[in-house]
Amino acid sequence: MDDVFPMERTAQDVFLGRLPLRLADRQYVLPVLTTGQNAEWQASLDASLAPLLDDKSTTVDLLNALAKVDLLGFIYSYDRHGVLPPRETIEDDIYPHELLRSVQEVRLATNPTVAYGVALTLDEARTKLSAPPPNRAQRRSRRTSSSRPRTAGRTAPSATS
Repeated sequence: MDDVFPMERTAQDVFLGRLPLRLADRQYVLPVLTTGQNAEWQASLDASLAPLLDDKSTTVDLLNALAKVDLLGFIYSYDRHGVLPPRETIEDDIYPHELLRSVQEVRLATNPTVAYGVALTLDEARTKLSAPPPNRAQRRSRRTSSSRPRTAGRTAPSATS
């Protein structure tokens, strides 16, 4: 199920201030930063990305610039409580999808309103996908158990004949 959803954070995580991240096939839960710390982190992210992203005229230019960004560094700069292990112990073992998902999770953590909306949407989708499909026999029995007798196109005999 994790492969279907791009994010692991639930609505409950948002309200409890938890930021689950999966790196190098291990789960870490960072505490969410304060509003001021989030604004500071976002400003530093914007400042470091701005020179790379300015004057990029094509998608290829933009992707080439983003390929040079230290994404893991952004994640570590958010971890002000030292939850993550030393970078050198995991950086060679991180899968690319984990890195992208974690960057997305951290970025969303700086805006709890958006994070909550995304988490609620994903929680709802997870519930719908995990629900068993309706049983065909149940559907048929509901159709055939109506109050009118089935006559297969014939008229029911009247009480007077």
